Amino acid sequence: MMNKSRRLRPSPAMVVASVALLVALGGTGYAAVGLPANSVGATQLKASAVTNSKIASNAVTSSKVKDHSLLRSDFQSGQIPAGPPGPPGAPGSAGAAGAQGVPGQQGPAGPSAAYSRSVSGPISITDTLTTLASLTIPQPGSYVVWAKGYATGTSDLDVTCKLVAGTDSDTTKVHAVHIAQSVSAIVAHQYTTSGTADFQCVSPDSNQETMNAMRIVAIQTGSLVTG
Repeated sequence: MMNKSRRLRPSPAMVVASVALLVALGGTGYAAVGLPANSVGATQLKASAVTNSKIASNAVTSSKVKDHSLLRSDFQSGQIPAGPPGPPGAPGSAGAAGAQGVPGQQGPAGPSAAYSRSVSGPISITDTLTTLASLTIPQPGSYVVWAKGYATGTSDLDVTCKLVAGTDSDTTKVHAVHIAQSVSAIVAHQYTTSGTADFQCVSPDSNQETMNAMRIVAIQTGSLVTG
């Protein structure tokens, strides 16, 4: 009996399957040791490939990150401390002038009143200070009061006149030789109630001088400032 030997030859399908198995078993090792330099870039790193756990295990270190390539948004809140305040900036230029405001309404008129009285005369001037003309101020307020008269005499004229408004007064003296003289006085007073303004005169030459054409005028003001 004769033995016959026969060489077994793999089929094409078997060859393809064997090559695929070798590639599958050896591909990981090749990638670990056989990747060319600079062959892994942004395309190869998936969004989930670099995580906090991999960074913590030094999978990606500072030397492997390009300088100035990371943004503030790449870090968690509180990971980047705030820097010290910078120096103050230079003052800005002046802004444009604002629009003209609308004029306000005119306020009400302040208190005002005027009172006047005239006395023609002649009235003799005695050696006792005597009121020759008087003006009644009917309502309280701040007033400026004027008084004037025309003094005449038969000899030398020597007359002293005084305008009295409450506790305030003004005194005028006239001395002349055979010449008539105008006499005037002015006073400011704050009346707290109604009152009078009195024009008073006196002369050492009793009954030799007379006062004529007297007038007293009082004008109320909104306020009164005295010095």
